[in-house]
Amino acid sequence: MKILRFGLQNYRSFRDYTEVSFASTSHKDAPLFRFPTPRLPHGILPVIGVYGANASGKSNLLDALLA
Repeated sequence: MKILRFGLQNYRSFRDYTEVSFASTSHKDAPLFRFPTPRLPHGILPVIGVYGANASGKSNLLDALLA
């Protein structure tokens, strides 16, 4: 199973709608690290990074994805 995008709202520290997307948005991403697909022009990324300040909701985002 592949997750192309994941959205959440009103979960722990996320009041407003927030979405995480694995779709590549440019050709700058190395071609070896993208999975081509006919539905998305730039392919799918196998991994993303989530970064931010302390207490910004990174762990809550991961908890929502695993729930």
